Amino acid sequence: MSMERKIQELNELMMEYSQLKDTSGNEARCFALKNRAVSIIYSSDFFNMLKAIAKKMLKGRFTRYQTDEFITETYIKYFDEYDYKISDNFYKYFLKYLSYTIGNLSKREHPESMPEIFDNEGNEILYTDLIEDDKPDIGTTIEVNLLFGENLSVEEAEIRERFLVYYSKLIPCVMKADEHRGNKKKYYSSFATDFYVALCKLKLHIEYQMNEQEAFHVMDLGFADFTLSQNCRSFKMIEKVPLKKYSEIGVDSRNFAGGEIETPFRNCVYSAFFDVSDGRISQYRKKFYGDIGLLVNEEE
Repeated sequence: MSMERKIQELNELMMEYSQLKDTSGNEARCFALKNRAVSIIYSSDFFNMLKAIAKKMLKGRFTRYQTDEFITETYIKYFDEYDYKISDNFYKYFLKYLSYTIGNLSKREHPESMPEIFDNEGNEILYTDLIEDDKPDIGTTIEVNLLFGENLSVEEAEIRERFLVYYSKLIPCVMKADEHRGNKKKYYSSFATDFYVALCKLKLHIEYQMNEQEAFHVMDLGFADFTLSQNCRSFKMIEKVPLKKYSEIGVDSRNFAGGEIETPFRNCVYSAFFDVSDGRISQYRKKFYGDIGLLVNEEE
């Protein structure tokens, strides 16, 4: 499919999605529309085009962010905010807020590079004080980057940032794995399942307002059923239903076999489900974390 046709289809999908999303009874159709739109955005050629556009928008400015992070941030914050009544062209809308995202994150990164601003009494105003008022007026959005404006210690902020980076890239990473032949998708979906189960056990799905429908779309429900003592199809159920014991899934030769499965899952949990070695799980974990851009210490 040509790029022009993809853009046209994306606009048509999002037009219908925007028209139906706030009306009850359209959930299944909206889910299908959104799934198709996301698959276009994260298809290799379309995503590479967006990365090239993002690179041009940076205008040579140094940033610690990768171009794909700007795209994912834009998707998370502005995808569901799209209103066809304001703009009948989703592609142009997305590029507009991609540009905004790049500019806003760059300003947060390098506030010292911005021109000095003074109030009427001659007092300097820090640019960081103005950032929250600089948001586009498109209604309430979920603030993904929660690091700013909170009284967090350095260690807490680093943990929060690590979590947010992981979360922002998780769904696109699993979606893109669909393009590859072989076992990549099934392993990546199981890692996503691990993430969401752990999230629910800590009740963080509430704090971070996670999208339940998106989560269950990328999760491996068979793997979830394998680890949980009941089949769960909601965040609330996962939060309340205990995990099985290691011995219940056939892991009975280790010193922790008598206990309940812990999160994040050990490699042996995956090995028991996929009937492969722990080493094979480690290989796919490293690929997964590499695709997301994280270095994570594993426990076999």
